[in-house]
This record gives sequence, structure tokens and C-alpha cells, in this order.
Amino acid sequence: RDAVTPSQLRYARQFEKILRDGPEVVRRAPLRLCRVVMNTVPRFRNNNCCKPYIQVLSEDKQVVYTGAELGSSVVREIPCEQGSICFPVERTVREAFCIQICHCINKAQAVCMVRFGLDCGFIVEGVKRLDKGDADISKKHRAKIDDDFYVDIVFKEEEE
Repeated sequence: RDAVTPSQLRYARQFEKILRDGPEVVRRAPLRLCRVVMNTVPRFRNNNCCKPYIQVLSEDKQVVYTGAELGSSVVREIPCEQGSICFPVERTVREAFCIQICHCINKAQAVCMVRFGLDCGFIVEGVKRLDKGDADISKKHRAKIDDDFYVDIVFKEEEE
């Protein structure tokens, strides 16, 4: 069961849909990734908080990196009781892309808390909600993330 990630299962279902319904089911246009909202803050520090930032990778390039330098004031410590945090993105993504929400440990180290592999071809404009079960999470970090964790990813149509 743990040998296959939720992102891999998502890609397999999308491929199955192409085989069943034909390639016309795939959107060809890029999307505007407006923002990522993380709901329930993971407990990655002893004082029940984390220092989150996001990375978005598209077309084998880093499109977004909200961490600046890992130890900078841009990566703030967020207490779990805050409940949610919004990462403004406003970037275009094409085809397959990846969103990683990371935790800054110190100036030299970070760890990926959750990862979502997605494909523009199967996303429509609006809000895409993904929960803990949809995220790629390592076994050692799973307990640090509440079961009611979810991420809202906001997209809008992009002109080519």
C-alpha cells in the first residue's frame, strides 16, 4: 500500500480516463495558480507550530518558492492554533506540476511536509480541495499532520 503514493494513483486514474474516454478529455490550456491555502497547521516543532513555505515545480523548473533564504524572516513561525495560512502564488502552470509544502528547520535545512502531484489537463477553474489522504507524506511525518488537514488550491483559466 505504501509503495504507491496518492499522486501516482491520481496519475493512474487520469491515464485510465484517457484510455476510456479518449485524449479529448484532457485540457490543453495552462492554468493560473492563484493561491494555496493550508488548513490546519502541522506540528513540526516542539512548541506546536511550523515554519511553512511552498515550492511549485512545473515543466522541470521551480516556478514559485516562497521561502526566500531558509532562515529569513519571510518564513515565519506559524502556531497550530492559527488554523490556516494562505500562500499567494499568481503564476502560470502547464501540464504536470508539483506543489510541495515544506517546513524550514534552520538556515541550512528544510523538510517536505506534504507534496501534491497534479496535472492541468484534469483541473478546472475554481477551488481544488485535497485532504491528507490525497497528499504524498512520508511515514515519519504522517503523525505531525492532523487527520482533518486539507489544502485548497485556487485556479483560474489562463490565456495562452
